[in-house]
Amino acid sequence: FAGLYMVIESWLNEQSSNETRGRFFSAYVIVNLSALTVGQALLNAADPAGFVLFAVCSILTSIALVPIAMTTSVQPMPIQSTRIDIKALYALSPVGVVGSFVVGLANAPFWTLAPLYASESGLDTAGISIFMAAAIIGGAAAQWPIGRLSDRMDRRRVILAVSLGAALGEVALVVAGMSGSVPAVMAAGFFFGIFGLTLYSVVVAHMNDHGQSESFVAISGGMLIVFSIGSIIGPTAASAGVSTFGIASIFVVTAAVHLGFAAYTFYRIVYTPALTEEQRVDFVAVPVAQVQPLPTELDPRAGEDTAQEATAEPQVTTTA
Repeated sequence: FAGLYMVIESWLNEQSSNETRGRFFSAYVIVNLSALTVGQALLNAADPAGFVLFAVCSILTSIALVPIAMTTSVQPMPIQSTRIDIKALYALSPVGVVGSFVVGLANAPFWTLAPLYASESGLDTAGISIFMAAAIIGGAAAQWPIGRLSDRMDRRRVILAVSLGAALGEVALVVAGMSGSVPAVMAAGFFFGIFGLTLYSVVVAHMNDHGQSESFVAISGGMLIVFSIGSIIGPTAASAGVSTFGIASIFVVTAAVHLGFAAYTFYRIVYTPALTEEQRVDFVAVPVAQVQPLPTELDPRAGEDTAQEATAEPQVTTTA
């Protein structure tokens, strides 16, 4: 599925211009999150432990190939190899790199263990699907308001506020789980989605504020690697105390992660200056999924010649 995301986004970028790329990717985000919500509802159609739902997914994936096979659109040009330097990316934007790692570290436990949390909180299969859908809807609804706010001020301040909001949402999940109230669990999931599932988009926008158009591909590749490392570590670290403290303890761990990132971001705000208005780029929403799409592969803000210049390394302009 990660490969599908990469191909889809590169094709969208190839078929859009600088004037239409933002609208193309906005529609892509809406379709992506809508499909995720419908996917959660499919859990009610058959036994999740059975064969039927896997067969349905296989059939839907096959059907999706039909319009692709019939299209007359030209396939994207091959992308040249690029050298990824995580150290250079950190020098470019410490908050961007640390934020990418934190989102992987905190969100991966949600995608992998939240259904178990919902089950332990008294939800049946239908309730679990609604709980997960509520979180996704919260993230989708908040993408553009938070993004627009980040376009109007130092983006690090928005990252700080969203990190604190995500931590608060995780505390709410712990309290709701202990209460045994199904409405409280649903509300806490929605509240967490507003902040926890929008943080990555703001982090990506902040990272690209510091890059040049010819280095967007190198930046996106590095961000994906850092995110993936966090995603590998996250579920294992968050589940360490489950046997002793219960499933809700995963959110205690991820809340601590978000609070730590908020403290680090505050430190960077105090000791490094904000970018000028001329240095900033517009916010572009990034889809949030169980398998995170490549964040800025052929980024919507990149120029038309980005793919041809993909071998360029990130240019260090400032650190924030």
